[in-house]
Amino acid sequence: MIEERDMLLRAENAIKNHQLKPEELFLFRLFDFKFSYTDDPETCTIEAPLNEIMLGPLRFIHGGFITYLADTCMGHLCFKYLDEPFVALELKTQYLKSVQDGIVVAEARFRKKGKKILFIDCDIRTKEGTPLSTISATFYVLPDKK
Repeated sequence: MIEERDMLLRAENAIKNHQLKPEELFLFRLFDFKFSYTDDPETCTIEAPLNEIMLGPLRFIHGGFITYLADTCMGHLCFKYLDEPFVALELKTQYLKSVQDGIVVAEARFRKKGKKILFIDCDIRTKEGTPLSTISATFYVLPDKK
C-alpha cells in the first residue's frame, strides 16, 4: 500500500518542478520516470517503479498506464532525434503479461524513419526482462511553418 506522506511529497515535488518541456512534465515526475538514450541504435528508455496509483482495480498494472508510458517513451525518442515537431497518429498496444510491483522498463526505437511518417516500436518489460507489452505507433512530422 502506498504511504500517503510519500505520495504527497512526490506530488509536491512534481508540482514545484513541473515545466512544459521534455522530461519535466508533472506526471513524469509524479511517476518517477527515469529517461535514458542511446545513439546507435537510436533508442529511448524509461524506467518507472510501480506503485499503487499505477494499478487498476484488480491490483495489476493498468493498461492505460502502459500505453501512457509507451507514448511518452516514443515521443521522447522523437524529441531527442528529430529537429521538427511531430504528433502521434495512432498507437496499437498488445498486452502480454501483467505485474503488480517492481520496476517497468519501456524501450522505444524507430522501425522506419521517413521524411514525414515515422514508424516506432516500444517494448514494455520488467527490469528482469519479462515482456509485458508491445506497442507500435505511427507518428507524423509536422510541416515547417516558414
